[in-house]
Amino acid sequence: MNDLNDLKEKYIFFLKNFQNFLENTKSLEVPPFVFTDLKPKIYIPSGKQKKIEKKTLEILTKEKERLENQNCLLCKNKLFAVQKYFKKPEEDPKKIMVLHYNGSLDPNKISKDVSAKYFFSSQEEDDLFNKMLSKVNLNLKHLYFMEFVACYFPSNSTQEDWIERVKNCFVFLKKNIYENTIEKLIITGNSALLFFGEEAKYYANQSSILDLAIEDKKISALVIRSPLAILTLEKKRKEYEEKLKKFKEEYKYFLENKNNLSLILEELKNSVLGQKNLIVINKIKLVSASQIQLEKDIEKTILNKLGEKKYILYKAIFYRLEEIKIKTQVLNSLQKFV
Repeated sequence: MNDLNDLKEKYIFFLKNFQNFLENTKSLEVPPFVFTDLKPKIYIPSGKQKKIEKKTLEILTKEKERLENQNCLLCKNKLFAVQKYFKKPEEDPKKIMVLHYNGSLDPNKISKDVSAKYFFSSQEEDDLFNKMLSKVNLNLKHLYFMEFVACYFPSNSTQEDWIERVKNCFVFLKKNIYENTIEKLIITGNSALLFFGEEAKYYANQSSILDLAIEDKKISALVIRSPLAILTLEKKRKEYEEKLKKFKEEYKYFLENKNNLSLILEELKNSVLGQKNLIVINKIKLVSASQIQLEKDIEKTILNKLGEKKYILYKAIFYRLEEIKIKTQVLNSLQKFV
């Protein structure tokens, strides 16, 4: 049965390619030819010849590039291949490749392929990433981009499914690294999650620079939060700062103490968690296990004990500090990396 399915898939693959060939060549005439094994030589014209337009050649070339990951049959349950999964620099190329994945890993979300329009999944994300690159004298047009993995899959996929897909997609990753002599990788967002699994969040939160071995080639890799994640932080920060404006006293306090936000955040936590008498060793605060709470629990406690005003203040401060931390980490790491 498996052999029959494989044969069926190969047959469908052949028909699709043959259809593409017919579509792209139907306007071309057969060139003239000569029978050299006959005496005298017989010249058989094919009629008036048309020049092969440059546009037609561009279509054929683009079609070949576009079909590369579409032709791959390694993964099961593939919905569709990313239209432009691999993009080369448009100017002043650097030996740096960005690995990202615009597909969703969330079972409740459906992905759209916007690879023909954007590098990431929106103009906002592209603009933000370009702005970060500009701080190190780079821009989007200088770099290679690859969606890893290179296809979209059903939302109900298992962890085992994704592990298999990552393994299969290394074929394209290795090919693109070797063919373009890539020296450095920037791995971000969902691509980092697929590449590193559970460790990805730690690496991204630290904006870690790692040494990777791709077969016999050593590659330096920077793992960062995705532009979408940073935009989400920006959006949340603006949302809570706008809410804080309703409470004039708290908002004024927020504006007047922007240089001391970390201290205010700690004071708000301590006021509801009872952590005033902490043991400090080598400037490190030691907290007992009973005092440790999840961020959501802390927020809930602040809301219940201190009320909405202090809660909104806490959230506005939290998101501002988180945004500053992540952006600073990314920029510092980029400067070291490039």
